Amino acid sequence: MINDYNEVKECVYKDEHYSVRDNGAIFRHKREGKRLRLDDERWTFGFKNSKTGYMLLGDHRVHIIVATAFLGERDSKKFVVDHIDTNRCNNRVENLRWFTRLENALNNDITRSKIIFICGSIEAFIENPNILRERLDQVKEPSLEWMRTVTKEAAATAYENIKRYWAEQAKNPKPLVGGKMNDSVYSKQLNITQYVPISPNKDISAKPIDAISQQNDETQLQSLKTDLVKAKSPDIAWQKNWEQLAQFPCCPTSVGSSPLQDYYNQLILGEYCSITMFSEFDVFAERVYKISYTKANDALILLGKTYNYLRLFKIYFSDGKFIHEHIQKYESSQDNQAFDHFLSELGITAEEYRLKELFSESNLVKAKSPETAWQMKWKTPTDFLCCPDTIGNNPIEEYYNRIAIGEAYNSTNFYGSNEVQKVIDKAHTKENTIIVLSYNPNNIKHYALSKIHYFEGKFIHESLRTFFEEDGGRKYFTSEQGLEWNGEDPFDDYC
Repeated sequence: MINDYNEVKECVYKDEHYSVRDNGAIFRHKREGKRLRLDDERWTFGFKNSKTGYMLLGDHRVHIIVATAFLGERDSKKFVVDHIDTNRCNNRVENLRWFTRLENALNNDITRSKIIFICGSIEAFIENPNILRERLDQVKEPSLEWMRTVTKEAAATAYENIKRYWAEQAKNPKPLVGGKMNDSVYSKQLNITQYVPISPNKDISAKPIDAISQQNDETQLQSLKTDLVKAKSPDIAWQKNWEQLAQFPCCPTSVGSSPLQDYYNQLILGEYCSITMFSEFDVFAERVYKISYTKANDALILLGKTYNYLRLFKIYFSDGKFIHEHIQKYESSQDNQAFDHFLSELGITAEEYRLKELFSESNLVKAKSPETAWQMKWKTPTDFLCCPDTIGNNPIEEYYNRIAIGEAYNSTNFYGSNEVQKVIDKAHTKENTIIVLSYNPNNIKHYALSKIHYFEGKFIHESLRTFFEEDGGRKYFTSEQGLEWNGEDPFDDYC
């Protein structure tokens, strides 16, 4: 896949020289007069940031490097790179475009809906951006604070540009290689998922109330609370036991081979997971606070949060429908109770949840071998030579017995050369993990400390630290066991 490309271009981004392929792969060149870094001089798509969903190389976002090479350089304070299919890992050139920050906001369904909610309509905002500026003092929406400085001229220009873009896309939709096109990209003016807007002269100084609008009759309300009903959007979203129809912005719009996995991948912490409209100005937009999968029920358990309450609900897939089942609502002061209920629905303890989050595959890299081996904070795929290739009754003890002092621990191929770490020492810890201190004289830092965890069929090798001198490794090897170090402060503590 990385070698499936048609064109390569060169660019300089933040004083780094890159070769860039049109399939989204990049090659970072070695800095003149400086030592070779781990990811220099090789083609890569980058590494996914589990919090943002973007692909990174070091601290730099890959999509900006690709756009700079093929679409030209832009001022990052004024422009952003947009992913057309909304997949932040798809950095093929045809999936990227430069937008001004305001154009990007108007093109985004959720952000555009917030503007409609606050200003009454997009046209009202374009005509008088002061409406947004004034109402941000009353509506808590931190994500729009930067728009306070938008001028009428800038708003009009951005809106004309984005309308022209929508028209062009509607006439000439082009399927993307490597990603599914979201239909809403080509029908922005016809299929807008939006909040119920505040009228331009509405007084919104009153605080929202958690009550259902009286315009709903009792029969409809009872149906919403007990029956399975179709959500407001998207088309394959349904809901059960909710007090009002809702929108689910992260819900997939089509069904793939792994529906719940696809949904889970779009649920990013801090992003909106549901939008519920109770009346003309009483709107609750919940952000993802906690999310996990329960294999026992084949469902996602999600805790959403607004500034004044938390909602616990379950998402499962049945008969072509994503069903959102409301479980319970909590006041913001009941954070601990809500989290305890969240854990109860998952059927796990707080410590088990911590480990589940820590060892989620977004934080791991598959080892080169064996199949049971994984890596954490350890980018280059490595052979773990002592790691069991099958899982027995006592996995950690079996692994510990295979590790021999003085023998090879792991092997990593760096540009055709196999670098082998040999075991200096090993120890059990109170958390039922293994600590390994290893040595390779060919590395700049000869000594390395790692920890081996076992979790859900995986031996996870966590890189803890590397050291110039053995004393440095010995100190932290001791402290990781919960023991006191009685030696002098090592040289590595000052590096």
